[in-house]
Amino acid sequence: MRNVAIAALAFIAFLLFAQLTHVREGRSRNDEILKISESAFFGLICRGDFHNQYWTYNIIDRTNPPVGKYAFGAAIELSGRHVPPMPTLSVIDPTCSYYGAEAAPYEPYLPAVRLLCTLCVALIAALVAWLAARTFNVAAAIIASAFFITHYLTSFIAGYAVFDALFILFATLLMLLAALPPATSRWALAGLIGALAFQTRLNGALFFAVTAIVLFIRARREWKGPLLGTATFAVTALLVNPYYWPSPVARLQQQFRDIRQLLDFHLAIGEGFKGAGDKLDFIIQCVFGDLQGLLFLAAAVVAVAWLALRWRTCNEMWRSCALWCVLTIAAIFFWLPVQWQRYPFAIVPPLCYLTGCGLAGFGAELFAKFTWRSTPAVPGKI
Repeated sequence: MRNVAIAALAFIAFLLFAQLTHVREGRSRNDEILKISESAFFGLICRGDFHNQYWTYNIIDRTNPPVGKYAFGAAIELSGRHVPPMPTLSVIDPTCSYYGAEAAPYEPYLPAVRLLCTLCVALIAALVAWLAARTFNVAAAIIASAFFITHYLTSFIAGYAVFDALFILFATLLMLLAALPPATSRWALAGLIGALAFQTRLNGALFFAVTAIVLFIRARREWKGPLLGTATFAVTALLVNPYYWPSPVARLQQQFRDIRQLLDFHLAIGEGFKGAGDKLDFIIQCVFGDLQGLLFLAAAVVAVAWLALRWRTCNEMWRSCALWCVLTIAAIFFWLPVQWQRYPFAIVPPLCYLTGCGLAGFGAELFAKFTWRSTPAVPGKI
């Protein structure tokens, strides 16, 4: 109950912080208007119109998986409005410049979908706090929550009506599953959540792969769970996206070819990276670029150094979660294709978790030394 209470406090604290800092206010952005228009796919699902031409009509609608579109549509319906009609704006105006008269019909939907994004980020804050409290101690939960809630990218994503908040919520749920003791049912749940992440954004497959690696290491050559998790992932991804139904393998290949074509366009206009150093510099600017970010960087360096030195003294649950965090941060770094500010948000929750645990352990050890106590900090105890 204590850990649940801590998670609830983190959830409420972020909502209060978001309200005080007005994260959901401000003018609409170009891609927010596009994502709202894509909620029209929720209407197709509700009507059972699985063979509508718009599932495959243009490259943007084909490459963007539908789970985020369904979530935005559900949020709009729950707000008392009806989802916008087909076609999406990417069909109406392929130049992707949605301002003025084109954007006006979609503006009334903005508060509902921004609220959904804020709630998703609040749930991420709750999950990070619960994990830190469960695998380390209460002080770790408080520190991790404080860094996460006050981070610039957290507020940015919470007030940004795109699918990233939902996507990272699924990823954080996978982080939780990686920390729990492996079981056949958890493999199935990992496959389900991993598929939903994959069908929110295609790079969600990275998070499922990292989770599968961590669970497999802990399973000690047990094959039933991995096979069930993989099957659940494939079946769920197929069921939620009617685009795949006529020919799943061919359509998946086409989807990745389309992604490659869109990525080539963004690289051609200078949005890519010249090398690993350029990519690292971009991540540092996004994650640690302001004053709070510099404090976060210093804390993260100290925390990770302490954790590396005390790795063997930590419990297995914490080590599994930490391994997931390290592998995820590395995977995001190598995957990151373009200089879009919202993409590095994926590393903020795992980095906040590691920082909270490391600082809590380091602080407890210093306190013990200054008060002439010889007992080192033990993860799982205050």
